[in-house]
Amino acid sequence: PLFALCSHYHDLLHTCRTWDNEADFMQVLVLHSLNHLMKTKDLRASHNRQEKERAKRLRLAKAQAKLERRARKERKGKGPAGGAEEEAEPEVPKDSGFTPCAVLILLPYRNIALRYVELILQILKPSKVEGKDDFEFEFAETDVDPKFAKRSADYQRQFEGNISDDFCFGITVRQDSVSLLAHYYRADIIIASPLRLAHEAKRGRNKGHDFLSSVEVLIVDQADTILMQNWAWMDSVLEVCGRTPKHMHRTADYARLHPWHVEKCAQYLRQSIVVSRFQDPRLIATFDRSLRNVAGRVQCQQLFQTGAIGKVYNGARSILQRLDCTSVAAVPDAHFKFFTQQLFPALHKRMTSVFGQRGLIVFVPSYFDFVRLRNFLEQEDRECFRELCEYTSPKDLHRGAQDFREGKCNMVLMTERFYYFKRFNLRTGKSIIFYQPPTNAQFYHTLINDLSTADEAPTVYTFYTKYDAHALSRIVGTDRARTILTSEKDTHLLA
Repeated sequence: PLFALCSHYHDLLHTCRTWDNEADFMQVLVLHSLNHLMKTKDLRASHNRQEKERAKRLRLAKAQAKLERRARKERKGKGPAGGAEEEAEPEVPKDSGFTPCAVLILLPYRNIALRYVELILQILKPSKVEGKDDFEFEFAETDVDPKFAKRSADYQRQFEGNISDDFCFGITVRQDSVSLLAHYYRADIIIASPLRLAHEAKRGRNKGHDFLSSVEVLIVDQADTILMQNWAWMDSVLEVCGRTPKHMHRTADYARLHPWHVEKCAQYLRQSIVVSRFQDPRLIATFDRSLRNVAGRVQCQQLFQTGAIGKVYNGARSILQRLDCTSVAAVPDAHFKFFTQQLFPALHKRMTSVFGQRGLIVFVPSYFDFVRLRNFLEQEDRECFRELCEYTSPKDLHRGAQDFREGKCNMVLMTERFYYFKRFNLRTGKSIIFYQPPTNAQFYHTLINDLSTADEAPTVYTFYTKYDAHALSRIVGTDRARTILTSEKDTHLLA
């Protein structure tokens, strides 16, 4: 089904990718890319042969015309002589772009790029591969953390090998050979990370993005991982992809340019395929705003039966609290107002009492909300909490975790990106507050199952608004989320 969807050249947002079907998805995406590239190359080769035959006929016609002019001079005065009719010059075929690059593949890490290249070579089976040694040296596995084997299975799958997010290279496909690490302006396929490509697009003065001007198929794999990095890089790349170059390049045959390149309409003829493990409002916003294929758009969304809450096995009580909100722009203020005015005064009173609450984890998906909460807590009581974010130094990280385990602080403020990259385990935690539903639902049951159950069953609070439908469905299931969102009650207890 995925290959059939790709073959119709619609824009596609597919959010049904899992660890089990990962290899199948990658193979289909590579097959579609190579299929499009080979059809494009075959069309150009056919037109080149036609051009050679036309040029040959034109030379013969000119030679014949020259002979006839000479014969007319010899028969001068003997009456008119009929000449050969010149062949009408056919229209030049329009089959090229400003640059050879027809396929752009955006990936989060080098280890995924290595797997894509291996698939390309496995399918093409070229007799010669140029630059293979240099490529393997740059994308080889780096030093392995001794604790890596103790990590969870999904963490090992995601971060196994070289996890650098700064790379961009081209691949040139010839009849019997493949060139890796090819120059951008001579490459048929470009594989890059959004970070590196966003920086490349800003290099120079309006010329760093020229090699993206003729992309016909754009593939974004593991978009959920790019969300954990920085989705703004993706928006920067899409902004310049398909833009008309400001400078002329030697690789361009301007007489054979596609009409849509001349008319600056390349973005309307480009197919974009975005593959993710889950749906997210940022993906939908980019899909609606930046992808404008005239062939249409298709979304494939995954339905959840039980959700992440079905994988909680320590008997935790889950309490869902709905917050009133009138617009998407007001969501951050609604969460902050509820936490600071209604929740924190009661929490602070319990934490500062003799037998106060201990071991509270506050999980914040957005870093901007995290900064806002941190500033508020520093003003209220700096010693009652410790912060764990992606910018926390290793020294402060271990010191904060130790203070939390020893009871020197009652609360830990943690970001989702920190937990994604570190998977730091606070086993002395007794309760957790999800400031918003986590983007990755797997973190929901993982964090809850890691809570301590020595004294009593843990308590979990999750605050949500009506705009968190996708994240909520991943936690409690699609049907249950629909019931909760349409219910008149604002509080729901899930045992």
